[in-house]
Amino acid sequence: MHFVSDLGGPIGLSVFTLILGIIGIFITWDHKQQLKNIYYLILLLIIASLYFEHANIYLNIIFSIFAGIAITKIIYMKWEVKGLKTLTTLLLLCGLLFSTISYIERFSVSEPSKELKESLEWFNKNAEKGIIFSHHSKGYWITYFADNQVLTDSTFFYENPTQKIADSTLLFNSQNIKEIKTILDKYSIKYIFIDPKMKKGQVWTKKQGLWYSFRNSETFNNLYNKDQIEIWEYIG
Repeated sequence: MHFVSDLGGPIGLSVFTLILGIIGIFITWDHKQQLKNIYYLILLLIIASLYFEHANIYLNIIFSIFAGIAITKIIYMKWEVKGLKTLTTLLLLCGLLFSTISYIERFSVSEPSKELKESLEWFNKNAEKGIIFSHHSKGYWITYFADNQVLTDSTFFYENPTQKIADSTLLFNSQNIKEIKTILDKYSIKYIFIDPKMKKGQVWTKKQGLWYSFRNSETFNNLYNKDQIEIWEYIG
């Protein structure tokens, strides 16, 4: 369940928001005719989140509204046992606290790292403009800090995303210089950016494919190599 942030989802709902949101949906079910488009939208976003994690942003907004409805209902409902109301309120507060602490801990080690930010800012000041190739998860940070165009990013809201991801996978894994040049030329790629995560399982598990091919000095020129972050220029 990658759309649940407490279970490791990079962009997702907290368990607290998810449970309260579901309760809020049940509370408003009597008005399903008026809210049916919202329910359809929730279903659509859940399906979309399986393929595009950024759909969770919009899902979070909607669930937060329904969670607010649930909390309001819980606070103002009549309780026959006062101790039960206190216990329920305490559980809600503990749930909120747990979700907050869990997210803060992951946020502190999430991208962009200081090293990634520094490398891209260096690039922005010292390199010419040109399309940068990297893992799609780096696309947003490269665009923001390096102020440069990327081939792919995590939104997938660009032309021919399926073909570009397929070509990216082929490029990452190829050691055939002719094949590598063909793909780089196809998209007019001028730079390649790699970071520690890409070297440790996100793309490679050892020095192979495109990473290994950087040894060809007639094709690639190293511009930056610090903190396991490398930026290479494709010189043809």
